[in-house]
Amino acid sequence: MLNGLKMAICQMNVTPGRPDLNAAYIVGEIERAIERKVEVIFFSELCTTGYFIGDLFENESFIKDVVGYHKMIRDATRGGITAVFGTVIPDWQKVGENERFRLYNAAVVYSNGSYVGRAIKTLMPNYRMFDDDRHFYSSRKLAEDLSVSLEELLQPIYITTNVGRTLRLGVTLCEDIWHENYPVSPAGILVNNGADLICNLSASPWTWQKNRKRHEVVKSLSSCDVPIVYVNNVGSQNIGKNILAFDGCSTLYNRSGLSVFEAPAYKSGTF
Repeated sequence: MLNGLKMAICQMNVTPGRPDLNAAYIVGEIERAIERKVEVIFFSELCTTGYFIGDLFENESFIKDVVGYHKMIRDATRGGITAVFGTVIPDWQKVGENERFRLYNAAVVYSNGSYVGRAIKTLMPNYRMFDDDRHFYSSRKLAEDLSVSLEELLQPIYITTNVGRTLRLGVTLCEDIWHENYPVSPAGILVNNGADLICNLSASPWTWQKNRKRHEVVKSLSSCDVPIVYVNNVGSQNIGKNILAFDGCSTLYNRSGLSVFEAPAYKSGTF
C-alpha cells in the first residue's frame, strides 16, 4: 500500500518471441489482481516480446502481432485496474537507426479499459550483451526531432485512483535509473515535473553483486524524495552466444531509497 493505494508487482517468466503466451499470462495476472482489489499492477520491461530477441525486433509482421495483443491487455483492465507494462511501440511513418521503421522500447499504461499514456526509454545501454541503440529510438532522440527539451518531453502519467486522489506516475525503463554514467537522470526529471511515485520496468540479467549495486544506485536517487517501484522478470533468455538468467528480486523502495519489500529471487508471480 502507498498512502492507501494497493499496488502489485508481477515478476514474469517472459517467453522470448511469443507475445501470445506473454499476453495471456499478463491478462491472467491482471484478472487475479482485480479479484484482490489491486489498483495498479506493474509488469517488467518488454514483457510482451522478451528483451534479447535480436532481429525479431526488425520483423514488421512480428511487431504488428505484438501490437495486436495490446488490445487484449487493455480490455483486461476494464474491471477497474491500472496496468503498466513494457512493450514495443512502432512508428511506421518514421525511420529508425536501422533504416527501417522506428521502434520504441516503451511502457504503456491502460486503466479501466482505456489508454492513459506511454513512456519511452531514455538511456540506451550498449555494452556487454546490450544492443539497444541498434533496435530502439530513445526519448532523447525523439526530443531532438520534436525540437523540445528532454525536460519538456518526460512527464508523469496521471492515474485516477479509488482512494480519492490522482497518482502522478513517473515511468522509467531499466537503464533509466542507472543514471550515474549519463548526462541526464530521467527519474530526477520526472520528479521535478511533479511525479510522486517512480516505477522502473526492467529486464535486468543477473550478474554478480548487481542487486547490491542497484540498491546503491537507487539510494543515490533518494534526493528525489519519492518511493520507487522496481520490477524485474525471471527465467532465462538465449542470446545465441550464451544464456542469460533473470533473478527477479523486484523491490519497493521508500522515499529514502531504502528497500521495504523485495520479491523472492527466481520466483514468478504477482506480489
